[in-house]
Amino acid sequence: MNMAMSRVLTAVVLLLGASVLVPGCSEECSRSSDCNACQQCVRGSCQAIPGCGTDADVAGDADGAGDADADADGDGAEDGTGETETEGGGDGDADDGGGDDGTSCVLPLVWCDGPDCTDLMTDDAHCGACESPCDAGDVCISGGCVLECAASGLSCSDECVDQLSDPDNCGGCGDACTTPQVCAGGDCVDSCPTGTTPCGRACADTMQDVDHCGTCDHPCGNLEWCVSGVCLDNPCAFGDLFCDGSCVPPTEAHCGDCDTACDTGYTCCNRLFEAGMICANTLSDPLYCGDCVTMCAPGENCVDGSCVPA
Repeated sequence: MNMAMSRVLTAVVLLLGASVLVPGCSEECSRSSDCNACQQCVRGSCQAIPGCGTDADVAGDADGAGDADADADGDGAEDGTGETETEGGGDGDADDGGGDDGTSCVLPLVWCDGPDCTDLMTDDAHCGACESPCDAGDVCISGGCVLECAASGLSCSDECVDQLSDPDNCGGCGDACTTPQVCAGGDCVDSCPTGTTPCGRACADTMQDVDHCGTCDHPCGNLEWCVSGVCLDNPCAFGDLFCDGSCVPPTEAHCGDCDTACDTGYTCCNRLFEAGMICANTLSDPLYCGDCVTMCAPGENCVDGSCVPA
C-alpha cells in the first residue's frame, strides 16, 4: 500500500472514531467514561448532555476529536496532491504510526513522542491530538475532554451536580425550580417528601446525596460517592471492587482491579510484601506454594504445590 492510500485510510479511521460524538440511545453505564462524549452517566444509564452536539464544544473544543479533515493533531493539510495528511504527533506520521526511534503502531493507535503507542480517542494526555492533555478532573472520551462525574450525576457548566436535589439543575442542566419550590427526586415540588432533609431549596437524602452527604451543604469531591452519609471513592464494602455497576469481591476474574483476570491455573492472592493482589501459580511459586499463605523456606522449591528440598 502506498503512502497516499495509507494516509487516506488513517483519516477514515479517525473520522469513524469521531463519529461517536453524536449522542446515541440510552445505554447502561457505571461511569461517564462508558458513554459517548456528548453523554454522561446518570443513575446507571447514558444520557445526552444538554447543549452538547456536533455544533457545540466539548470541554473546550469538540473538533479536537471530530474535525472533518480528520487531523490526528488538529492541523492536517493537503499536501498539494489532493491528499490529506494526518500526523501522528511527535516526529512520526500516523500512516505507519512510526517515530524516530522505530516505534511502530497499529492503527488507530499513533505515536506521540513515545515510548508507547496511544489512542487519541481515550488518552487523557493526548486527547484528540498529540500533546493535548485534559485538565485535572477531566477524562478523554471520543477524543474530547469532558468532566467526569462518576457518582455526581450531571456535568453542568464544568461542575458536577446532583440533578435529583439541585434546584438550579433539577432533573437536567439548567432546569431550575421556581421559588419557593424545592427539588426532590429530580422534580420541582412545593415541599420535601417524607424521608428527605430540607437543605435550602433541595430535598436531600443525606445518606446518598453527593451534594449533601451526611449533612446539608457537605458535597463530595469529583469521582466520589456518598455511601451511608460518608464520601468514598468506592461505593462498595472494604476490599470489594466496583465493576460494571456492581460490587464484586476480588477473584480470579477481578484480581486487584476490574480488568485483571488470572490465567487458567493461577490463583488470586494478596501480595506478601506489599499492598495489592497478584495472580500466583500455587503449583510452582515458592512464595505461594499450594495456597496464598505458604512460603517455602530458603533452599526449597515449590513442586506440584508442595515445598521440597532443592
